Amino acid sequence: DTSTAARILQRWRGGHIDIEGGVVHLPDPAGSTTPLTVAIRHAAVRRSDDEWSVFGLVFLPERLGRTARVALRVNGELARPQTLSGSMQVEGHALSFSGVRDFLAPADPLGVYLPREGGGDVGVNIDFSRGHLTRASGDLRTTGLVFDTPQMRLERLRGAWHLTRRADHWRLQADSVSIGQMDHVRLAASFS
Repeated sequence: DTSTAARILQRWRGGHIDIEGGVVHLPDPAGSTTPLTVAIRHAAVRRSDDEWSVFGLVFLPERLGRTARVALRVNGELARPQTLSGSMQVEGHALSFSGVRDFLAPADPLGVYLPREGGGDVGVNIDFSRGHLTRASGDLRTTGLVFDTPQMRLERLRGAWHLTRRADHWRLQADSVSIGQMDHVRLAASFS
């Protein structure tokens, strides 16, 4: 239970925890009886008052990909998500999107929009304030993508994207996008 874990961590009065090496066995949210084994290369948690910093570099199970790196900086009370402000960076290398989709789908209804085939490298940067997303950006280098919703196949998708809030609407911009044989496409969209 994440709320119980947040309350326990909130009582910790500060300092740091460093982990070098180790293995974590997680139940498979996709229902497999074989647990997911994540090998920890390095992980660190630091706290000073209401400021938290978390870093982790892990080797993923083969069905998910190769490696993942997470860096999180947050201010606020963990048991009250609406108070949290900060940033998070996530990188996944040599990801297998079918495995990632199976892993995320039971916990996140948006998981069905992930590709059911393909792989690649993905990076995401998120900034949030008082529990609300304020901006996001990322980059991706992928091949062999097959989507169910909407139904489509992309042999190659590469590029960088930025999502920013402007007054009462959001703006999504993708630069230097390569889709299949089309290179350096620029896309932009606004929505409320």
